[in-house]
Amino acid sequence: MNLTELLMDLDELKRTYRFSTMHTKVRDSSADHSWKLAFMTFSVAEEYNLDIDVRQAMKLALVHDIPEYITGEIDSSLIYNGKVTEESKAIAEKKAVEYLRREGGKTGNMIYNLFFEFEEQKTMVAKYVKALDKIEALTHLIVVAEGCDDDWNYTITYADKAVSEFPGLKPLLKDVKIKLREVSQKSGFEWKSEYDEV
Repeated sequence: MNLTELLMDLDELKRTYRFSTMHTKVRDSSADHSWKLAFMTFSVAEEYNLDIDVRQAMKLALVHDIPEYITGEIDSSLIYNGKVTEESKAIAEKKAVEYLRREGGKTGNMIYNLFFEFEEQKTMVAKYVKALDKIEALTHLIVVAEGCDDDWNYTITYADKAVSEFPGLKPLLKDVKIKLREVSQKSGFEWKSEYDEV
């Protein structure tokens, strides 16, 4: 496929919906998420004076979910609850990016390399984007999930591990958790002091 055809294919990300296990009002598209994550890569770095390659971070943010236009979005709660394995998700995404590398020319090869930089988590940029990826989901849920989240325990701790790999984001996660506490308590969830730990 040429670049024009690839760009047309990528339009499908606008109709690839996340949070498939939750109420429809909670869902956003993979394109929505990737745009906001890309915005966060530079705005958060500037706000918190983080020494990060913002250009590379933006690329990873925009590419990390591209396979979902082929595989569909596999909700992390399905993995958390044992309905889908990490391995099956990884296999499906690997096949998708291998297809893009094979058929997508220079851009397909670039997508492949960026995707695996993100997945392998060997660079500080990848760790930064992964942590922001988790935090972005939380900021989305704060806005839309009141009364719709059946597992606040999972949601509240969702970003903890990724942020521990990039501690410069702990102040941001702490602020996000203050908002999470407000929303979850409005839904009748009992907040535990351990959730405040970042």
